[in-house]
Amino acid sequence: MAKKQREFRILGMTPSEIAKAFFSSSTGKVAAALFLILIVVSIYALIVLPPNFANIWNNPKYWQLNPQYAPPAWIDSIIGPVYSPQVYVNDYTFTVQQQNGVTYITVTFSVNYKYDKPWNELFIVINNPAIYSMSQPPVLSITIYRLMEAK
Repeated sequence: MAKKQREFRILGMTPSEIAKAFFSSSTGKVAAALFLILIVVSIYALIVLPPNFANIWNNPKYWQLNPQYAPPAWIDSIIGPVYSPQVYVNDYTFTVQQQNGVTYITVTFSVNYKYDKPWNELFIVINNPAIYSMSQPPVLSITIYRLMEAK
């Protein structure tokens, strides 16, 4: 006489019966699809994000040059070129003049501005070690000229 094999059951149902009942309803199919999307996004984040992402995310110094309420850069791909992106100026000229013991440094640069809304905030970051070794902090005066194109 053959020995009767015990079946694995959960609440009286086999795993295949549970899966069949789960996927037979539209709610079960949607839940399975959302679960797969969650797994794919998690794997994508694991591959794309840097290993020290948690340290960067929680570091206020890293975000100091990014305005808190600025819209994300990808918003222009949805609504068109409305908001100007953050601009890093590396192409500039400067002149140095001395008058009465005061050093004047004039920095000139151009930005091609083709957006509907003007900048709300302007950050000037000076990455020059000579500035930090001065006995007195520099005084900064900014003049902005907007040149209108002839149509």
